[in-house]
Amino acid sequence: MNAQEKQQFLEHWKTTRQKGAFRYIVATAISWGTITVFLIRFFMVVFEQGFAWPALRDAFNSREFLLYWGVFLIGGLFYAVTMWFYFNWQYRKLEAAQQLQNEEQEADSQSV
Repeated sequence: MNAQEKQQFLEHWKTTRQKGAFRYIVATAISWGTITVFLIRFFMVVFEQGFAWPALRDAFNSREFLLYWGVFLIGGLFYAVTMWFYFNWQYRKLEAAQQLQNEEQEADSQSV
């Protein structure tokens, strides 16, 4: 990760943290859970029965699909919570490194 990417991450994650954990976790859980279950279900039907509209319609209108969707939403929730803590850890780590670098630059500029 270069300096510009680090700065972009710090700026983005700072605003995300200000908006709150609940918003991030809910949005991530719903998006990841929904996208994952739809893609898996779509490819399962296409590989088993071919690209047939009636088979796809029946697969997505079944109670089994709703059960899978619920399970994947719960999985998305676990993923989102994990990512929230991971990105907070990365944010604190990069912020501390940037602060240290700024302090070193100030010390160097004062000694010159």
